[in-house]
Amino acid sequence: MLKTQVGREYWCIEQPDHGVVAGYLAAHWGNDQFTQPGYCAATADPESLRGEVVLGVAQHDNGWWEWEATPELSPVSGLPLDLMDVFQAQQEGMSRWRRGIPRFAETEGYRRWIHIGTPLTPNEMNNGNAAFPKFHSVYMDPESFGHYEET
Repeated sequence: MLKTQVGREYWCIEQPDHGVVAGYLAAHWGNDQFTQPGYCAATADPESLRGEVVLGVAQHDNGWWEWEATPELSPVSGLPLDLMDVFQAQQEGMSRWRRGIPRFAETEGYRRWIHIGTPLTPNEMNNGNAAFPKFHSVYMDPESFGHYEET
C-alpha cells in the first residue's frame, strides 16, 4: 500500500491499483523524443513486445492482492502499513511479488521472459536513496537474453 498524508487525511493506494495506473502510463509512453516500450531495440514484432511490456508494468504488483484485502495495521496509528513499513521484513515483502509471477502462466508471451536475478540495491551505497527496493527481480525477453548470452 502506498500511503501519504494530505492535510488531515490519509490517502491510501493499493499496490495492484498503482500497477494498473503504471500500465496506463506505459501504454501511452513515447513521443518524438523517446520511444515507446518495445521499440527500443531491434525485434521482429515490436508491437507484440510493447503489449507484453505494458502488461508486465500493469501487473507488476498483482501479488499484493491478498495482503491488500486484509492489510496489517500499524500498532501506533491503526492505519494500514505502507510499502516501506512492509519492507522492514524484506523477504516477506518480496514474497508478495514472487506470488504474482505464476499469475502470468497463462499470459501469452510474458511467461517466456527469463528471470535474470534478484539484485541487491543497498540504500547505504546510494546516499539513502536507492532507485529500487533493496531486492528486486530483473527479467529479459528471450530475444534480448539471446544477445546477452552472446556477450
